[in-house]
Amino acid sequence: MTESGAGESVELFMSVVGYEIEYGRSTDSSQPPQPIASWVEVTMSVKDAFIERFGQQRPIKRAIVVFTDRDLEENRVGNLFFEEDFDGAAIFARLPSADFPGFWAALRLDRVPRLAIIVNTGTFDVSTLRFLSQGSLFPLFGL
Repeated sequence: MTESGAGESVELFMSVVGYEIEYGRSTDSSQPPQPIASWVEVTMSVKDAFIERFGQQRPIKRAIVVFTDRDLEENRVGNLFFEEDFDGAAIFARLPSADFPGFWAALRLDRVPRLAIIVNTGTFDVSTLRFLSQGSLFPLFGL
């Protein structure tokens, strides 16, 4: 993978090993009042995926997905970012609020769900985010 020019699109798969969920709702007290905003933010710890940056393989350690109906982008789902004090990369994505129930079902269905992204290695834009789950209800029924 390279970071020059337009880059190439690569698909990366990672395991979700933990998560935190935050729900928020706010109003704006300005005059005239602005619309109420609400969101769900899911911060996941992930492993098993690496991206090359400046010739070094950097692990992707976090994925932050915000479900909201504000500030959605049309040309990408999200992006990868690199923090100076953080030895890896993180995914940041904004998805419509209507996508949350399906995402939540997939997260809860599997003990080790997987996250898949398609990322451009030149811009680090994420064009596709998928959540993969293989749940089975049979253990609940003793079969």
